[in-house]
Amino acid sequence: MLKKLLHILNAPSYLPHLIVWGIKVSSLTSILFLTYFSDFFSATFSQWYPEVFSPFGIVIFLLWSCASWLIAEEHHQVRGILIIFALQKFAYTLSWGYWFFYRSATLSEIWTNSATNAIFYAFYGLIEGIMGLFFLWAFVQSKNDALQHLPR
Repeated sequence: MLKKLLHILNAPSYLPHLIVWGIKVSSLTSILFLTYFSDFFSATFSQWYPEVFSPFGIVIFLLWSCASWLIAEEHHQVRGILIIFALQKFAYTLSWGYWFFYRSATLSEIWTNSATNAIFYAFYGLIEGIMGLFFLWAFVQSKNDALQHLPR
């Protein structure tokens, strides 16, 4: 069953749509996850990791997400940006790993102040890593000549 599903998902006719869908899901997930779990950018959210999630850092995070949404339909024309998005996602994953290693003890304190903030800090790096793998996969798949023109 899994083998058949993977065959269908790797069929050239499905790949362009799967990549577009995946890019858009990644973008929306990042925007909605950050917005909701930061308590709509509460003042306390940034205090837990100001090196990355300062107000400026949040704007940059959101801009990256918007940029990926904007290239979704034309990803086959700007293949190189897919690897840049993968690297950006991996950078957030590595940053989270650093934070988790050195500051995860603060999760209980974060939880006391905001459960949603604690959930964000506990999981955002894992989610970014999964998205990074998707962008890397999309980059590799976009080499396929069948993907040069997105069927409508």
